[in-house]
Amino acid sequence: AKREHMLLHSSEDYISVRVSAMLEVISSKFTDLETRENLRKFSDFLQHYYHHVNYGDYRRIEKNFQLLKDMDSNLDPNFQMLVEDELLEDLYKILDGANYHIMDENEWNFSLMDDQLVYFPVEFHWDKLDGAPFKRFDARHSSLNGFSKDMLIWKRGFGEHVVRGYFFEEKVDLIIAIIFNQIPISKKLGYNNTDATEKYIVVDDISGKHIERKSLSDQLPSFISIIKNFFTKITIQEPSYDFIVTVSRDKNAETKELVLESYKDISMCDMGNIIPQTRIGVKLKDKIRISLVFIVGLILAVMKLFVSNDSGGVIFLGILFYLGVKLVQLYNNVKDSKNLNKRILAQLLYSKSLASRSAVLFTLLAEKEQQDVKEVLLSYYILLQNPGLTKERMQILCEEFLEQEFKVSITFDIDDAVNKLLEDDIVNEKNGIYYPNAIPDALFTLDEKWDKFFTYAN
Repeated sequence: AKREHMLLHSSEDYISVRVSAMLEVISSKFTDLETRENLRKFSDFLQHYYHHVNYGDYRRIEKNFQLLKDMDSNLDPNFQMLVEDELLEDLYKILDGANYHIMDENEWNFSLMDDQLVYFPVEFHWDKLDGAPFKRFDARHSSLNGFSKDMLIWKRGFGEHVVRGYFFEEKVDLIIAIIFNQIPISKKLGYNNTDATEKYIVVDDISGKHIERKSLSDQLPSFISIIKNFFTKITIQEPSYDFIVTVSRDKNAETKELVLESYKDISMCDMGNIIPQTRIGVKLKDKIRISLVFIVGLILAVMKLFVSNDSGGVIFLGILFYLGVKLVQLYNNVKDSKNLNKRILAQLLYSKSLASRSAVLFTLLAEKEQQDVKEVLLSYYILLQNPGLTKERMQILCEEFLEQEFKVSITFDIDDAVNKLLEDDIVNEKNGIYYPNAIPDALFTLDEKWDKFFTYAN
């Protein structure tokens, strides 16, 4: 039996349903045309209202990004820290509102436990990143148990990535690895074999859904299994994230600018490829080829000590020259292979990268607005249909509605929804029981708030 490594994945609180689809279903529950029209107005008011509220955060974030980009190294370091901290807190506010979650240490370690789908050996150079702003953020939010390296990683959405193919080159690498792993010094040469007796499973803590990692070495654990299936397509399965957002800074950059990047459909085992300052390593078969040439040259050098005649010396020099030429050829081949892998990796990440910083910020802002609207709209509807609910009962009914109407299973963020309902005077609370204001009253309240945004005195 395989030894299991299990990662418990917290259920998502991201509502993937479109606002228009939710409004259509909610409106259909009412027969009165006036109520339906008022609900449409209510939804429109919410969307405009939350866009204006959140746009202030966006402008402040952009301003601070630009300040850091233009910052002179001679400026007060305390001012720099102030700008960095404010930027990260505002960014956290938007990402949290869009239902992104900080990647924690357990998830990061689990991600790197098995083979990569991309199958590139990668090396991390954390020392080339400036982690000071992110370590201060971690200290302020220690309860998040964030990924404690020199950057921040947010993730949202969870699924599986399935790849099917022949993987001829990877199968050859596995054969070499299996053979080479029998040599005691193999680990000293940089090879770390994946134990075929290990089993990696991600489990959703609400639905109980299991996603097992099925890497190439899992499917082909032995030399015989590789030979038998060499011309057979193999299916690789890996847990994946729908969206990833990273913030980092190069220690040697000319400016103090923080780099914001966003990716989609990233497999857990390929997380290492999106880390800044990641370097493509040398594959095992290339290490073996270089090592063999070096060993043969070393043996010849030792043999030369026991050869005294001239002809032996000439032969030795000829062979040594040939080995030197071969070593240079191998080095160039390895260098070309690494450059090719870099280009492939760059193309892969480009296809999964979403946009520039400003576009990423606009996207995150829009996602936060949509989440705010959906949370308020749904919780308000539930109260309209069931006046006098506790917060806990409201959450259950919201989750049941999403499951029944849209087959969406999430943990509804009731705290955030109730706080907005109270702040915007849409509901009333008495002794932990919540009551909705009538739709016309809610519209009047939102209209007043909107008018106050644009006051003008002659």
